Amino acid sequence: MEPSKEAIAVRITRLNRQILGKVTSGASKLSKKTIDREALLDALTVLYDECNDDPVKKSDELVRAFVDKYRSTLAELRRTRVCYSDFEILQTIGRGHFGEVHLVREKETSDVYALKTLRKEQTRKRIIGTAEDERDVLANASGPWIPKLQYAFQDNSNLYLVMELCSGGDLAGLMARRNHPLSERDAGFYVVEVAHALKFLHGMGYVHRDIKPHNILLDRCGHVKLGDFGSCARLSEGGCSSLAVGTADYVAPELLAAADCARRHTVCLQYCRGIVTTAIVGSHESLLVPIG
Repeated sequence: MEPSKEAIAVRITRLNRQILGKVTSGASKLSKKTIDREALLDALTVLYDECNDDPVKKSDELVRAFVDKYRSTLAELRRTRVCYSDFEILQTIGRGHFGEVHLVREKETSDVYALKTLRKEQTRKRIIGTAEDERDVLANASGPWIPKLQYAFQDNSNLYLVMELCSGGDLAGLMARRNHPLSERDAGFYVVEVAHALKFLHGMGYVHRDIKPHNILLDRCGHVKLGDFGSCARLSEGGCSSLAVGTADYVAPELLAAADCARRHTVCLQYCRGIVTTAIVGSHESLLVPIG
């Protein structure tokens, strides 16, 4: 390996930024991070447990010394890191193939959040999207269109995402609660906000791939936030995503037929967005215009 020509202080600063996972803008495309603090702590915990539980490895003097040296450190890490027992489950607010979403309360502060639980045995089988992409989108988004990720942690069985609670429910629920279509003004408001939210997500370098009224969340003031990034994917340099995925009622026919899946995502996105727009505006034909 050739020696670096940069000063030590410069290299250390860049290393610290890499470990802390700092980004300059939530609306800019995200670079694929290779390391962060939580990953390092997970790796240390796995290494310690493996050394501590394996009789063969513990017979090595250096391994025993490592286990003894860091026993108290690992105990403190386990006490201080976020865990499932920090929260009280209040009710179930969503359920899907890969897990559930609960309304939870942090026991010590009484703060209320949405907790998404992803079963590891199911996420390991996924060929579409990744839990890592879902976590990265939530963690790095700094705009108003995506719920803020408060905490992310795991245990032996599940992955957990603790998110800002969107207390307004979702757009599907809003439309179902009304005995009449949304007013023209309200429909136009939601159509425009969905368009802005999708533009923001694409600016981060991701495509959602499962846009539908159930995944359009509403905050307490009625503003739109995108939800459920379990099928999202990072876009290639050419703006493409090659796997067909989504809810059948909202997916372009080309994708359902598995034809030309590698085409630019914007073509299929326009179809999906058009179906959602039609669902929102109902009988307001004057609003059925392109939204970019």
